Amino acid sequence: MFIKFLINPRVISFIGGGAAAIIGGKLLKSKQVRKAAVQIMAGGLKLQDDVMTALESMKEEAQDIYSEARQSADAEEKDGDS
Repeated sequence: MFIKFLINPRVISFIGGGAAAIIGGKLLKSKQVRKAAVQIMAGGLKLQDDVMTALESMKEEAQDIYSEARQSADAEEKDGDS
């Protein structure tokens, strides 16, 4: 009966989660792991900033193209009306 309880996937997941939390807590207290985590996080933040800068540039370029197209269409419409 007790073995059936231990074989239950929910119990295994609970035990695994607890073990991961304990091991993770111990690892995060390590200076080397913390330093690596900080470097990874810093790299992720830099990547996010780079992507946001690139997207902003693409957005501005698209707005410029739209504006030029609108001016061109308005100019053609005025020429056609004359």
